[in-house]
Amino acid sequence: MRSNSSLLDATKRPTDKDGIAVILCETALEAKYRALVQGKTILESSLHLNLAEHLNSEIGLGTINDIESAKSWLHSTFLYQRMRRNPIHYVGSIQGSQGSRQDGDELVSQSIAQLSQAGLVKHVEYGNKAGQLSSTQYGDIMSKVGLFSFSFSSELTPIVSIISAAKL
Repeated sequence: MRSNSSLLDATKRPTDKDGIAVILCETALEAKYRALVQGKTILESSLHLNLAEHLNSEIGLGTINDIESAKSWLHSTFLYQRMRRNPIHYVGSIQGSQGSRQDGDELVSQSIAQLSQAGLVKHVEYGNKAGQLSSTQYGDIMSKVGLFSFSFSSELTPIVSIISAAKL
């Protein structure tokens, strides 16, 4: 369970020492959000449901440039913190998962493999640049145009090809 301060920590940048969160909601949802802020409700992450799309965007931005930086990025997320405290909740998202705390790294590896197979990122697997990641033209388009929740299939390439030909 997260404390008030750690719940609010998710709303600020790592360089910030203080932060303020203002929650605006309908009256019917007020009790729900009060319980969250007071630490009476356990909050779980949903980042694992579309982690590949987020990794694609971070690779396109240059925030992530290799497998190790992808793992470090994941380790800074609320998802990773929740996976460490409640690994069983995330078991179904990771192939071969047993609910261990090492599953975050495997989730990153699986997501990078999906992105690579879909032609959205280049992943150097051998040589002196092994582990390096870079965005392809299609990966850039996917992140910049805001196409999310796509399925990794052969149908993706024609769609992105049409978008890449368009003047933005």
